[in-house]
Amino acid sequence: MKRRDFIRGAAFAAAGCLAPGCRLLSGRYAAESEAVRREALRLVADKLFLGIAVGRNECSEPVYVGRTGPADDAASVDELTRFDLASLTKTITASVCATLVTDGSLDPEAPFTEYFPEHVLGKSCQITVRDLATHSSGFGNFSGRRYCEDPLRHGGAAGFEVELREKRPERPRGTYCYSCYNYALLSTVAERAGGKSLDRLAAERVFGPLGMTRSGWWPVADDGHVVEVPLRMKDGKLRKVGEVHDEVARYAGRPIGNAGVFSTLPDMTRFVEDLLERRTFPAAHYDLLFNGTFRKGKACRSFGFDLGENRPEGFSSAAIHHSGFTGQFLCVDPELPFAGVVLTLRCPGAEGTLTARRRLLSLYAGGK
Repeated sequence: MKRRDFIRGAAFAAAGCLAPGCRLLSGRYAAESEAVRREALRLVADKLFLGIAVGRNECSEPVYVGRTGPADDAASVDELTRFDLASLTKTITASVCATLVTDGSLDPEAPFTEYFPEHVLGKSCQITVRDLATHSSGFGNFSGRRYCEDPLRHGGAAGFEVELREKRPERPRGTYCYSCYNYALLSTVAERAGGKSLDRLAAERVFGPLGMTRSGWWPVADDGHVVEVPLRMKDGKLRKVGEVHDEVARYAGRPIGNAGVFSTLPDMTRFVEDLLERRTFPAAHYDLLFNGTFRKGKACRSFGFDLGENRPEGFSSAAIHHSGFTGQFLCVDPELPFAGVVLTLRCPGAEGTLTARRRLLSLYAGGK
């Protein structure tokens, strides 16, 4: 047995947890990392998550706890583990768009139909690209059931394309409604502006420059390091290893902007560190992603990120953050300064998982 595996097993045995465990820590942020490790062990033991990976900027020792799937012989979560990012995909899509804005290929204030003229709203559309990115377009979400319950009429990829073109707003422009449809539209806009598919744009404009070598859209090959999402489909079946959880992303037949990216903790840590340090792209790129241009009631959104009440305790109002349904969360606070990521396998029916994810980052920032 390798020494690392022995240490991981001993840590879990001491915690009374059946899942193989986590790495012991040393160096900068060791106290914070140890607090995160203890909390992660508790969350897995309490069956909120099967596996957890947590990392922050300037910390060489991230925390890895638990397994990559529900089977007792599933692999331990580690630096190679690819997680289904779910809605963290939206932050990648927004970053792709930011590169297009800064090179002059995309105008955030233009009606989105300038780039997608075959949409049913056509030339009369006043909904802008920025409206899509801030969820203030007035569009609701996908109907969802059309893909799996009415396959003869609106099945699979054909049904996706029909709804993408023909859906109309359900509310006035300027009304906040978090909607995956906004980001499916936004990715189509990006493809038209950039002249390439979304996955190629991301590879060339975001993943490549940031050194994110194990990130990409579903489907991903099962190399023994892909998590099995422990959330069931509507027919009650567990998803296959590497299968994306989001129904629309599965049925779209191509990479889309609301969900579908798989990535690792090291890659996503590079992503958030760059947002904090502003070292790779022009200043306008980061300004677009951090500037909360839509504010109404409790909602505050930048181009791609939330600046509202879901930020972790102890973080400033300047912090941008985003969650993912499968158990993911990231937060970047330029005032602390802090950049961190929580990637997990959320257990079915578990309550309070978003609060738990936010707490892990609060602990990493030195909170209690």
